[in-house]
Amino acid sequence: MGSANSSRNRQHPKLVHLEQQFRELIGRSFDSETLARLMRMEVETLFPGLNERDQEHIADIVLEHMQLVRPKPQEPESNVIHFAAAARKRAVGL
Repeated sequence: MGSANSSRNRQHPKLVHLEQQFRELIGRSFDSETLARLMRMEVETLFPGLNERDQEHIADIVLEHMQLVRPKPQEPESNVIHFAAAARKRAVGL
């Protein structure tokens, strides 16, 4: 069974770039019409010679792939400094 990374490594670089752009757009607060228009513009930019139907098909493929292969959630960043147990004991004088 392949992992998300092995699946992504087999994708064409333009499709990987398009997926990254789609994820960035989805993360912003656009209404659905604006989001769809921006996604179409991204596809047009990467595949300018294709007709509209083929560009829509590429967008559909990328969106389907995004649903199947979800990125690993990143650890939330924290400003808490984690000390080893021994260092904490020394700090409190135990």
